[in-house]
Amino acid sequence: MSLAINRQDAPPESDLIPSDPIARVPAACNFEPLESRLLMSVYSHHDVLIDPAPGTLSGMAPVIQSLSGDAPIVVAASSLATPSDLKASYGLVSGKGVISLSWKKNDSNATGYVVWRAIGANSTFTIVGRVSGATNTKFNDVVALANTTYVYKVAGFTASRTSDASELASVTTPMNGPGNVVAQMAADLANGGSYVSVFWTHSDPNVTGFAIYRSEAGGAFVKIGQTSGRFYADNATSPDTPYKYRVQAISVDRTSPLSSTASITTAPAMPTGLTADVGSGKAKLSWTAGDPRATGYCVWRSADGLAFKLLATVNGGSNTSYTDSTLAQGAVAYYKVLANGPGGSSTFSRIVEVRLPGTSGWSITTRFGNELVLNDAAASDRFSVSQAGPTLIFNINGVTVRQAATAGGLFVYLRGGNNSLSIDASVTTRVTVQSINGLNDDLSVFVVSATVWIDQDDTFAGSANVHRVDTFEGGVSKAPGVSLPNPGDVRNTVSVNQSLFGAGVAASDANQGQVGDCYFISTLASIANSSPSVITGSCVDMGDGTYTVRYFHDGKARFYRVSNQFAAVGAGLSSLLYANGGASGRIWVPILEKAYAFCRRDTNTYASLNGGYFGEVNDLFGLQSATFNPAAYTDAKLYGLLSTTLASGKAVEFATSLTAPNLVRAHGYSLLGVSRVNGVSLYSVRNPWGASGSALEGRTGVANLTYSQLVANFAGGTMVA
Repeated sequence: MSLAINRQDAPPESDLIPSDPIARVPAACNFEPLESRLLMSVYSHHDVLIDPAPGTLSGMAPVIQSLSGDAPIVVAASSLATPSDLKASYGLVSGKGVISLSWKKNDSNATGYVVWRAIGANSTFTIVGRVSGATNTKFNDVVALANTTYVYKVAGFTASRTSDASELASVTTPMNGPGNVVAQMAADLANGGSYVSVFWTHSDPNVTGFAIYRSEAGGAFVKIGQTSGRFYADNATSPDTPYKYRVQAISVDRTSPLSSTASITTAPAMPTGLTADVGSGKAKLSWTAGDPRATGYCVWRSADGLAFKLLATVNGGSNTSYTDSTLAQGAVAYYKVLANGPGGSSTFSRIVEVRLPGTSGWSITTRFGNELVLNDAAASDRFSVSQAGPTLIFNINGVTVRQAATAGGLFVYLRGGNNSLSIDASVTTRVTVQSINGLNDDLSVFVVSATVWIDQDDTFAGSANVHRVDTFEGGVSKAPGVSLPNPGDVRNTVSVNQSLFGAGVAASDANQGQVGDCYFISTLASIANSSPSVITGSCVDMGDGTYTVRYFHDGKARFYRVSNQFAAVGAGLSSLLYANGGASGRIWVPILEKAYAFCRRDTNTYASLNGGYFGEVNDLFGLQSATFNPAAYTDAKLYGLLSTTLASGKAVEFATSLTAPNLVRAHGYSLLGVSRVNGVSLYSVRNPWGASGSALEGRTGVANLTYSQLVANFAGGTMVA
């Protein structure tokens, strides 16, 4: 009789560890010596078959069954306890993903453990490792797949036995974070300016989107947006500011760690408002700094508007002009400017075109920072002006010049005679034309709000506000720079070369000096507050240091030409003895006062202005007015009357009584507005001093009075009819 086991053909004992508790052990096995002796002694005359399927060597099923004709004899092997409490966790070790396993050893006979792994919940288990040693109950599995579920089970073994597999433990590896994150500046071609372009790489097919985090100027990272692609445009940045970006991948239910950091300092904001003043062989470029942290500018020039080359570098962020003196007469050039800063260079400004005059005497310059001036000293030139958006388009003797419109408006001076000027209705900027030269010019101005000053030799067509000046009062000629003499009571003078109207007039421009003409100054403030075009239409800067003022006498217009020399105790507008423009710097008030010093009583003194009436000042501007007693009205009726009057653009002035309890006595005030607050009528009045004159007045001389305060302080008022 022979056994199915041949000890001479069996493999070495070290090879008896089962490869899989599910798989069957080959029939030719070498048992542990004690077991083999037992089996051989009991079944020395039987043929036997060994079948160590899962659990058979651990006592869950028969291990030896007789194949003879005798009745089956079954002998159970001793059981091997199953490991328990299997745990799995993920971490990084030396930059590699590692899943660490640990379990509880439940059988002192176990000499090692076998570890199986399945990738995904429904995948096949394969052996990934064996652990030897009675006390070694840990295993590290190096894994490479991100966002993947790994499932594990463990079984103990001896030389001849294997336990049941443990319960399963699983862990899902993190998603990979985006890689190669880059942040760089990009030009916004559609809207102008620039933005920060952030882009990255990522290959996980389970990703559904990305979250973008940003740190500004060293601050904390904050989520600023989310996208499904691998690009993000950050349009909400400040110029010349350091930023850091990190990106996080997102799936349906998971997020990756944040990526590495991409850093950038943004470029400065581009310059704005580029303009060019042209003259003899020169083009002076000026622009507005778009960024206070800019360190300088680069000026680029082109002959055709397409191929630009760097012309000059301007150092210093506050240096916002450059004069190109290399142009020939009649040359055409195009310019653009960019700003430099810690983050690099900005995008380019808009392009400005410059066409220098040839032999003609015209020029386009900027005066007082906000007034665009077209000046022509030659004869027989042809000018036309139109406007497209913020750009004024000049055609001068067939040459096109484009300039940005300015807040102070356009001033045209024709001095050479026999010139032609046409301004069409597309021009929306404020327009003033001055052609008082004793020579013939042909003008067509179709801007309703324009003010045109011409003489008897000019022809005019259009819809502007026209002043035809035949002669100046006092026998003053039309030659450049000639004016009335200074008032006789003026000693020391200062020449003030500042804008007449600036970007517009306001009541705060009218500030009384040392002469007693409160009636005059307060009326000017009232008119400026309610009907500013009356003021701007009454005076013109002649462009030569003199000004023409139109006043009415007995319904007839008379013209007074005065200089910008004023009585003063020092230098500058703030040192004037008499009326001044206050903080605005506009000089229309002292100009009108100086002309009034000549025309009021033909004495040409400031002293002649002491004492007067609101009505006579309204008459100077062709405005009819009437007096009224505020106490004759109830609060409701007075409020209705004054609110209607102001809303219709008509000026109102008040005079205090000799016994006024709260305001300056026997003094003129301007009415600026009326309002209701919590059902109470308030009347806003202004002291022409431009400073507080009583307890009720604020720092700028404005007081908000109730009805009872109004009628208690004011003896009467004047309103334009």
